[in-house]
Amino acid sequence: MKIKQNIVCILVVTMITLSVTSCNDWLDVQPRSQLRDSELFSTQMGFKEALAGVYSLLASPDLYVRELRFGLLGALAQEWTDIVPVSAYQAELQYDFEATNPTRRINAIWGGMYNAIANVNVIIEVIDDRRDIFSSPNFEVIKGEALALRAFMHFDLLRMFGASFAVNPSGDRWAIPYVTRYTSLIFPQLTIGEVMEKILEDFELAARYLREWDPISNHYIGREITQQVDNGYLLNRSLRLNYYAVRGMQARAHLWRGSHVHGDFQKAAEFSEYVINSGRFRWTTGTEMNGADFSGASEQLWGLNVTHQNRIVRNHFENTPDAGDPRTGPAFIISDADREVYFENHTADYRYLFLFRLGNQANQWFLRKFDAPAATAPIINRNRMSMIKLAEMYYILAETQRELGGDYLATFNAVRRARNVPVLTEILDFENTLFLEKRKEFLGEGQLWFFFKRKNRQHIPRTSLDLIALNAYIFPLPDAEFEGAPRHPNR
Repeated sequence: MKIKQNIVCILVVTMITLSVTSCNDWLDVQPRSQLRDSELFSTQMGFKEALAGVYSLLASPDLYVRELRFGLLGALAQEWTDIVPVSAYQAELQYDFEATNPTRRINAIWGGMYNAIANVNVIIEVIDDRRDIFSSPNFEVIKGEALALRAFMHFDLLRMFGASFAVNPSGDRWAIPYVTRYTSLIFPQLTIGEVMEKILEDFELAARYLREWDPISNHYIGREITQQVDNGYLLNRSLRLNYYAVRGMQARAHLWRGSHVHGDFQKAAEFSEYVINSGRFRWTTGTEMNGADFSGASEQLWGLNVTHQNRIVRNHFENTPDAGDPRTGPAFIISDADREVYFENHTADYRYLFLFRLGNQANQWFLRKFDAPAATAPIINRNRMSMIKLAEMYYILAETQRELGGDYLATFNAVRRARNVPVLTEILDFENTLFLEKRKEFLGEGQLWFFFKRKNRQHIPRTSLDLIALNAYIFPLPDAEFEGAPRHPNR
């Protein structure tokens, strides 16, 4: 996806220094009314490029290309046998959030996410006044995506900077601001319960816009979409936060809150099953995983388009480069022993067979999920990083079926069968079995850490530290967030 650099620069709040800036700092500017009258938003193309700019911001190393995938969140979940050099994430492995590297990374996440939220809010504010410039169904799709992106970013901020509902079922602990306008006003800090309500509201509103107007939807009523229609803008919808990805995010969000009072388990079950039954997503076969589709493109409800994946692999998932091609980032390594433990000695598991590359040492394996597929593979399989996928829908459905009373074993086994793993005849320890399955499935994807937090695990594998005693599950708000605004500690 090619984005005009000047368009991104127009939208990005350029006075931000991501590593040190609070969300108040970037809000404390004069509203730029000229944006509403600018050339950028005078055409559909301007809105398309503005929205593409938001996705581009998410596809950065500080966010979903590294830190919120295999970097910071991978280290916190103790996923890797070795990180070389170990100093790169040593403090994170000890949950020392006051050290230099964690502070820098956490502040960059905070600033980067609120910067992207500011960008998406400009789109949402302007689009209704420009409805007459759109051809169907671009207005509904762009507004629906923008609302969904706002909800998604706040949700992940809440999952990082707010207490879990396992710790605070009433939802009255302080968390983050929920920012809905591009303005000089300072948005108030809300509790985790208040933020969650706003997240769910935005997701539901997004789904209403997208249900009949997103071409991926089985309820679509718009014109036929081809490469010749609008230059194929609405093709390849799994590369955007589409209708079914929104429904999947709703399932994820309701499970995160996990309240019987709010009916969260029932809603999570309904949304996850709805996505599964849509027929829009299918399992990646073993043949495809063996070179044609390392990322599992056919399973992705939503995947980020990341055009510089070759550098990600070179910098983090290959042998030590020679002097002529130096690595610019730490390497993330799995040992033979851990690979066997992770996959429970199921050596016919497609993930075990095809998603690792042997390093230049016998005991060194590198994850291949981010590798470029074979040259003969379909273009849609290239340059993708999963944000939410089919396996998660099955795990959510299984967990909610167990909570509500249902045949969760069959749901659980659907994933194992798809991965060429023997099915289970019974589950004696559901939570531990769920953990083992998630570790196989989400290695390097950033989701295992959120599982531990949702369950408020005191101890996790590969470390003897007490995560609850260390208050390790809540990122501290940046120091700058307390300057010039009434803020409560979130930890």
